[in-house]
Amino acid sequence: MHPQAGTPCANPVDLLGKLTRRDDPRSPRCRCHGLASILLRALAAMLAGAIGRWADAAPQHTLTRLGCRITCPALGARTTPSPATLRRVLLALAPDALAALTRPDTLPAVAVGGKTLRGSATPTDPAVHLLPVLTLDRRLVSQVRVPEGTSEIDALAIVLDKLDLAGVVVTADALHTQTDTATHLVDEGQADYVLTVKRNQKALFDQLKALPWAQAPTLDATRHRGQGRVETRTVKVIDLGGRTAFPHAAQAERVRRHVRDLRTKKTSWTVAYAVTSLVS
Repeated sequence: MHPQAGTPCANPVDLLGKLTRRDDPRSPRCRCHGLASILLRALAAMLAGAIGRWADAAPQHTLTRLGCRITCPALGARTTPSPATLRRVLLALAPDALAALTRPDTLPAVAVGGKTLRGSATPTDPAVHLLPVLTLDRRLVSQVRVPEGTSEIDALAIVLDKLDLAGVVVTADALHTQTDTATHLVDEGQADYVLTVKRNQKALFDQLKALPWAQAPTLDATRHRGQGRVETRTVKVIDLGGRTAFPHAAQAERVRRHVRDLRTKKTSWTVAYAVTSLVS
């Protein structure tokens, strides 16, 4: 049910207030625009899908609400931070500072997966690589910048240590299917995991592939038709019962994806495996 027009939200988010209270990483002598104004401008441009062109078309009343400074006192005209200013400020901010603004109070499940920021590379520095933690509805929970010369595996413990993981289910791609990660999540974080298994963990992959999947019942099946093809996914789960030495692995999951091209009539299929510490 949508609230009636003009009715305030029951729990409004004071985004401007939160942004105003953030520590500004810039020198006090180089602040033509306030930090909150810069971040709000970047957010609005991202939502509009045109970071480089959005400011040119933004009306004056929108710039006023974003806190953009007045450049012509006689006319009351306002201007926005340049794309170069946006880039410098966003790169200077601690990645977790903005994540804290949207962090939910409870975390039933989170997903971890690295992202490289497009356009962040310079002639002297490589592109910025972040390791974010997201809720399943893609709300940002936390993130860290992966230092140059290290990997996401090194950064994972850092980003997860910022969170209370008790009772949380953590999902991650095959890069993070490591025995140390699984042990840390369950023994120290009191969390559960669902970790993708690929051939980078060959012994574990072969163990999962050899399980009696043909005898296992199908727990779920979905069928989707669109973009000229029909895609069917089936999910099966098998109790491992000590059949692998991977820490705390209680069950194995297999997802089989079958795709049929409606134009060419060709079919293809893929199979993905995962292990989980969940027992039900």
